[in-house]
Amino acid sequence: MKTALKTGTRVAFLATFASLALMPTLASAVEITLTSEDGSVVLTGEFMGLRDFAYVIDYDGMELRIPVAMMNCEGPACISVEPSESDNG
Repeated sequence: MKTALKTGTRVAFLATFASLALMPTLASAVEITLTSEDGSVVLTGEFMGLRDFAYVIDYDGMELRIPVAMMNCEGPACISVEPSESDNG
């Protein structure tokens, strides 16, 4: 009986630990706001990364990829985008 109790306790502990490890924390969620150059589009969402020169955000449960060059970014995860010399003509 002791062995069954120890095994059951171990399984419950591992299940709890696994669920906590998979649960996102509030500290890891970094919110950014993306605004189009003309101000007509404003998107605020959780920053998920930067891939292929695009911001990846979680916007109301949807993953959106927005090109960096199209938007102004506000928030701690934003990067500074400077025009290259080839953009100046």
